[in-house]
Amino acid sequence: GHGVTPGLIMMMAQTVHATVAFEQGHDSRDAVVATNRLLFNNVHERLNETHFMTFVSLRYLGDGLFEHAGAHLRIIVYRSQQKRCELIPTKGIYLNLKKDISKSVTNNYFTLDKDDIMILYTDGLTEAKNQNGELYDVDWFIGCIEHYAGKRLEASQMNRLLMEGVLNWCNGVQEDDMTLLIVKRKGDSDE
Repeated sequence: GHGVTPGLIMMMAQTVHATVAFEQGHDSRDAVVATNRLLFNNVHERLNETHFMTFVSLRYLGDGLFEHAGAHLRIIVYRSQQKRCELIPTKGIYLNLKKDISKSVTNNYFTLDKDDIMILYTDGLTEAKNQNGELYDVDWFIGCIEHYAGKRLEASQMNRLLMEGVLNWCNGVQEDDMTLLIVKRKGDSDE
C-alpha cells in the first residue's frame, strides 16, 4: 500500500540483511549497521530517494535467549508464569536516515522461558480501523493475546484467531500490511 519505491527499498533491505546475517560473526547490531550503510548508499545515491524504514534484527542465541537491535514496534512477550504480556522496547534508529548509525544502535536481550510466547507484528494490525474510525490499538491486541495464550493454544491456532479478530474489527478492509509471527517456547531445551 505504500507504492513501488518503498516496496523496492524494502526488498533491498531484506536482501542486504539476509546477505549480511548469513555471514558468520555478525551480531544483531553489526547486521543493522551494515544493512543501513548499504541501503543508504543504494537509496540515496542510486534512487535519489530519502525514504526511511523501521527495522529490527533478531537473533536466537539458544536456551531461550534472543538478541535484537534496531528500531521497530515493541516486541510482545506473553509471560506464562505471570499470565500477562511484557512489552520489549526496540531501541535504535530507523534505517536510511543517515549513513552511519553505529553510535545509535546497541544489542539488547530478552529470554523466553518455558511456555512463553513472542509476538512480532506490523502496525497494520494495531492501526486497523473499524467502521467508526476507532483503532484496534496495542492495548486491545494485548488483551486478545492474553486471552488466547491463557487457553494454551498452539501458535498457529493463536495466529489464526488473532488475525481473524483484527480482520473482523476492520470488516476485512486493510489499509496497511498485516503481518503476525508467533513463537512459543515449548520446553526447557532447544527444540
